Amino acid sequence: MWITLGNHDVQAGHGPAELRHLGLPSLPYTRQLPGIQLLFLNANHPDAAQARWLETRLSAPGPRVRVVVTSPLGHARCRAPRRRSMSGGSRCWNATGSPWS
Repeated sequence: MWITLGNHDVQAGHGPAELRHLGLPSLPYTRQLPGIQLLFLNANHPDAAQARWLETRLSAPGPRVRVVVTSPLGHARCRAPRRRSMSGGSRCWNATGSPWS
């Protein structure tokens, strides 16, 4: 089982314990399935470091399918280049339309 944390997990102070109980690393982290990369984000703390982490992973060579997993709190919209490779990077915006940084 792989999870990301929602606002209720963090506000109640249980987030780190939930991740430890499941044997998961701190957010953000990645997991692989055949032909798919899952990128788990912490929507409770969308900061520049996490944006760089995501940008680095989306820009690196990898599977054709990549899925960003986050709590609905993030409401991020991302745009990637219209080509098979993600090597051109992507841009993400928050719910207000401002760049996610």
